[in-house]
Amino acid sequence: MTENGSNRALAGLIASFFLLSLAFSSMESMFVLFTEQKYGFGPAMNGYVLAYVGVVLEFVTLASLPFSPMLGDHVPTIGPLSCGLLVLLFILTPLAAGNGFANVSLTTLVSKSATGDTQGGAFGLTQSAGSIARAVGPIAAGALYAAVAYWLPFVLGGLLMLPIGYVLLTTFRTDSIPAPIN
Repeated sequence: MTENGSNRALAGLIASFFLLSLAFSSMESMFVLFTEQKYGFGPAMNGYVLAYVGVVLEFVTLASLPFSPMLGDHVPTIGPLSCGLLVLLFILTPLAAGNGFANVSLTTLVSKSATGDTQGGAFGLTQSAGSIARAVGPIAAGALYAAVAYWLPFVLGGLLMLPIGYVLLTTFRTDSIPAPIN
């Protein structure tokens, strides 16, 4: 990749990190208000739901992956959980995984797109973009949630993923991806 191409790729990745941070900070800041208004959850229930997201992202997913075919045959019935909660947890599972993969992937791509001399600056810009997004996201999401519609910050957050996909598709061509090892 040429230096100009590398700079363009790096700019796209930093913008993607900003959009990802903006979308997730918006969702995170409105999540408790949303679950309180739409599900009647208080602080304790929200704590359990958010702990679920954290656990899924880390231990449960990694530890269960190799055993998933066997566990699928022995899943117990889930009696006391409401349908709404089950749907919410089902939606949060890929959300947690997607956020983890996206953050790690974008940071890795920033590292690989920067030269040895510019990596520190690239990481600084990336983290600065994320910090700005985490400061602006909750304010914008709160305004949209309160003034327009409760669902709007979530839908817009999802739509912010489209430019990230575009950047990744146009920046890194398949000819630059190594062939799988057999």
